[in-house]
Parts: sequence; C-alpha cells; structure tokens
Amino acid sequence: MAVANVRSEYKVGTEVTKKKILLEEFTGISCGNCPDGHKKANQLLNAFPGRAYCVAIHAGGYSTPGSSGFDFRTDEGDVPSEHFATEMAGYLCGMVNRHDFGGNQFLFGRQQWLSMANITASEDAPVNLYVEATYDGDAGTLGIHVEGYFTQVPPMADPRLCVLWTQDAIIGPQNGALDYDEYEHNHVLRGYITDVHGDAIAGAARGTYFLRDYSIELPADVRGIGVKPEDINVIAFVSDGLDEVANVEGCKPAYINYNETEAGYLLKPDMEVGTKYGYNFFEAYVKNASAKAITSATFEVTVNGQAETHTVACDIPQFGEQQLKVPATMSYATGRTKYSLRLTALNGVAVEPSELSGSFQKPAVCGTSVQVDITTDRSAAQNRFLLKDADGNIIKEFGPFDDNKRGTLSETLTLDDGRTYCIEVTDAVGDGLLDGERGSLVVHEAGGKLIDQFYSITGYGVRSFFIVDSSTGIRDAMDDGSRREYFTLSGQRVSCSAPSAGLVIVKDGRGAHKVVLGR
Repeated sequence: MAVANVRSEYKVGTEVTKKKILLEEFTGISCGNCPDGHKKANQLLNAFPGRAYCVAIHAGGYSTPGSSGFDFRTDEGDVPSEHFATEMAGYLCGMVNRHDFGGNQFLFGRQQWLSMANITASEDAPVNLYVEATYDGDAGTLGIHVEGYFTQVPPMADPRLCVLWTQDAIIGPQNGALDYDEYEHNHVLRGYITDVHGDAIAGAARGTYFLRDYSIELPADVRGIGVKPEDINVIAFVSDGLDEVANVEGCKPAYINYNETEAGYLLKPDMEVGTKYGYNFFEAYVKNASAKAITSATFEVTVNGQAETHTVACDIPQFGEQQLKVPATMSYATGRTKYSLRLTALNGVAVEPSELSGSFQKPAVCGTSVQVDITTDRSAAQNRFLLKDADGNIIKEFGPFDDNKRGTLSETLTLDDGRTYCIEVTDAVGDGLLDGERGSLVVHEAGGKLIDQFYSITGYGVRSFFIVDSSTGIRDAMDDGSRREYFTLSGQRVSCSAPSAGLVIVKDGRGAHKVVLGR
C-alpha cells in the first residue's frame, strides 16, 4: 500500500550515473540446467558488486511442484513469463534490464548474461534511485521508502515504479543438483509490493524527483514455503510497465525488534586452504545470524594440536557476512599439518561454536631466484596476479594485462632468503581463468626445478606457496657408495646431484655430519 509523503531533503543523487543491472532469471525445480544458471547468476552479481540484482522467477512447466510439494511460483512471476514467452525460448533463460539487444531479442541463455550486463553497465541511467527498508519484528511489517530523480528526459511515455521482494536460503529440491533435496535456492521472487505493471510516476521529467513509501505485513509463507524475514531482499526499478528497465536499486532491510541476541557461524572462504599452505592466518566468512551488528569475532585456532585464541575486529551488518583473516602460528609437520578454526564468541558473547578444519602440506622449498610464467584468459579485467608475503601483504602485482586479449608474461624474481612467499591468482567473478583459451600459472626456480603448475584455474583462483632457502641448491654430491640422505639445516630433505656451495646435514645411518660442499 502506497502512502503519500512530503520530504524536504532527498537522499537520491542528482549526478548522472551508469545503469545498474536487473537480471530476471526464469527457472524451475524440474530444470536440469538451472543449477548452472544459478551459478552464472551469482557470477554476474560478483562481477558487479552493489550494482546488480537478480530475481529468480519460477514459472512455466519446469516450475510445477509435482510430487515434491515445493511450489516456488507466484502469480506475479507468471505475468512477465507469459509476456516474454519464456517457454518458447527454452529454459534456462533470462533478461537483462528487459532490454531488446537487437531483432526483438530479450531472452538469452546463461552463457550470454555477463556480456549483456557489461553492455548495460556502460550506459548512462536516465533515472537515479534510492531504496531503504525496515522490518519491524513486533508488528511483522516491512516498510519501504523509494526515491527517484530523473537525470534525463524519461525514455518512456509512461514510466512506472515497480517494487518486489525476494528470499534467499530456501532449502528444497532442484533437478540437476548433486544435493537434490538440500539445494539452496536464492533470489527467489516472493511477491510484488506494487502492481506487477508498476505504479505510475506522474509528472516525470528531467530534473524532477519522486518518492513513494510502502508498508506490507510480511506473510508467514508463500504457497506453503515459510518466509524468514532475515533472508529477504527488496528491489525497486523504473520501467515501461512490463518492458524496458531504465534503472534498478535494491537493499537488505534494517531490522528492529527482531532477534537481537548475538548468533553466527562460519562459512568457507572464497579460496579454501589447498594442498600446500603458508600464510600466517586462516580465512573464513562469518555469517551474522542476528539483528545485532557484529564488531568482533573470537576464534580458537589449532595447528598440529597447539591451540591459541584470537579476537578479530570486524564490521558485519545485521544478517550479513564478512570474510575475515584470523592470525595463526604455523607449526609445520613432517607430513601433513592439521588445523581447525573454531568460532566461539561474537561481540565478546559466547555463541554456539562452529568449525572449519582440514590439513595441508608444507610449502615447497626453493632458491632465491624464482621464475613466474603467467598466461591470462580473455577476461583479464576480472583477474589479479600477485606476489605476497606470509602475512598476505602485496609485494608485487604482475601485469597489467589487456582485457579481451590473451596475454603472457615470464618474469624472474630475486627473493629474500628464509622468507615464505605466495603467488596468488584471483578471479573476482568466481568463474576461473576459463574464458576462451584457458589461463595458466607456472612457478619454477630459475634453473628449471618446478615449484607449481596450474593449467586449469577454476573458481576464485589458486595460490602457490614456497619457502626460500638458499642452502637447497645442492646437486650431484659425491659419496662413498653408502646410502645417504641430505637435509638442509632447516630439516628439509634435498636432492643432491651436483656439487655447489652450501652447508648441509648428511645422514647415512652411522650418524649425522655437517658437510660444506664447494662450488
């Protein structure tokens, strides 16, 4: 229900900005291709943080509940599905800002969404939007405030404001998913707050403002699927009714009188601990499961049985999440190093513990001269190639590399003895270096000894860790025919197949001897 409002001060900006992106994804629980489409939608959101919004519309034959009993459909979702004849286009399909990209082509397959979004994001927006929302737990109501300002002449004769709400983290069935019955559905359309065709914006002209206030009682469920207020999102956009979207904005509600006791849990980081690891910290997302802002998180970190406690400052909003770096004292084992990261308190208040754990091997050991060979894919703007120290500080960034063009680089680094380094390749979107010809990373000593190689970089990227130890440059050491093993003073076993300078420990079963090998 709209409520008249007069406000002397507006929060919406008046400068010309670029368009934000609305992806309307037509999906269904019986669609085997849809999990990959959901993944592509998340990659688009990652590519445009704070500038893109997704609405997963369950409509058409693939959305019928069947024997599952899960019905994600809405009456409002059926309207654009029928208007754009989505079932004729085939599932999975989607629209970006309901724009005709030529030849009456609105609907595209999942592989094309990102390129359509790139085109849209480069265009000036004719209207700016500002949205805020509040959920009152006592009243059970969702209040929404929307402001708009036309920076250009409206591109449509009858501009309309549409406001809807979606829900994340709904667990239910999904064909094509490995976890069929426990699949997490996100961005699911739950209903429109305006009419699906939008509310008319009277007197719209360049240099004019408009505002609307809405209040609805949030339902307990939609077609039998429970509504959790903490999982909802609000999206507002100006459009030509069911057609072209001029701009879009969204927000998470603020929460009052609702679940204000500290609670939270750990989620895996974007880049998990791999086969080898060498940072002096671990990473994890902390999910705030309360309506109270979190400013500190306390962890118990255990490495090879040695436990220590660390409290990390943070800024996690109501029901939000943030990836944190938690300090750790590394204690490498001869074989695999075991670790655990346990969340024990938020804001100094004890919470139900949650834990991430695993194991890894000690980083490779190499000399002071290391060569890095980098090949990018055709989306280099999404990637970074970094040399970091053990604390995660950036020492060097490789590149820059041209976007839309495959690039290569070989560079030799002279590094400090006794330090641990990491070559880190990151992908902001989370789809790896797989666009066109695959990107790769090869790290080796200048003399040729291989440290690491990655010829298929997926997800958010890869890391190559290595410890610099100049005493490892030992080759072809002569012996008297007895079986000997060679170790650096740090205890690292080395291959000895050529004489060079360096102090080593020789173990031959009859004792250990310090040996200085000449050049």
